[in-house]
Amino acid sequence: MLNEVICCVCNRSMKAITNSHLMEKHNLLPKEYLQSYPDSLLMSLASRSKKSYSMIDHITSEETRKKLSVAHKGKTLSDEHRKKISLIQRGRKRSEEFKQKLRDYNRIHGNVNKGKKASEETRKRISEAGKGRPAWNKGKSPSEITRQRIREKLLGRSLSLETRIKMSESRKGRRLTKISLKKLISSARNSPNKLEKRAIQLFTNNELPLKFVGDFNNPKYFIEKKVPDFVATNSKKILVEVYADYYKVRDYGSVENYKKERSEIFSRHGWKTLFFNEKELKETPNACVNLLKMELLK
Repeated sequence: MLNEVICCVCNRSMKAITNSHLMEKHNLLPKEYLQSYPDSLLMSLASRSKKSYSMIDHITSEETRKKLSVAHKGKTLSDEHRKKISLIQRGRKRSEEFKQKLRDYNRIHGNVNKGKKASEETRKRISEAGKGRPAWNKGKSPSEITRQRIREKLLGRSLSLETRIKMSESRKGRRLTKISLKKLISSARNSPNKLEKRAIQLFTNNELPLKFVGDFNNPKYFIEKKVPDFVATNSKKILVEVYADYYKVRDYGSVENYKKERSEIFSRHGWKTLFFNEKELKETPNACVNLLKMELLK
């Protein structure tokens, strides 16, 4: 029985029930035959096994691939079909050779999904499919080589203000672990921060008469419970504030509100305040220095 199948219409034994047999003898399409006899086979197990082995290491020509691609364009798979494919692919591991081919292809042609935006429906499906699934890297710690690659890739990259606000909103209400809380408190106590350190370095290199007082350790510069970042050390009553747009929008609603509040408080005590954001200090440091020199040394 392994070498033959029986046609359920005419009870004829054969190696495979071909399309020509169904059409000529019974005027049926293979699809119609299988609908009428869902438990039947169109090919014997021996023939199926032989065909499967013949396809091992078989390389499809470029012309055939293009024909297949054109033939499948516009086709939509049923949910049942997709589930079957998903079950077949589950747990399957790709060879290193195959992975390298993918890397090389993406390096030359780019990612096929780059620039495309998934619909809201697609996002919901991905979200639902991923619920309860453990992360692929859970419990794994990256090697030092991997960490260095990540550092190099992210070096100089800055997130847009819109992206930062979205990330902030998504984290609201999320409870932090004890370790995360300790790290957060520790980083909040660190003063000066990265931006302030950059400003200190810039002002020191250009010999500007400015002193960092934003570490909350000098009560002399507490002005209505506000502490400026830098104060002029010469006879000028000038304060300098350095800031990141994201935090000021988050805390004050806008950068303009932050500047207005600070300026009004400090001006009541006879101080003039100059403001520089992270972008200005990073991209146009010379312009910042020139402006400070005009105000401090005139």
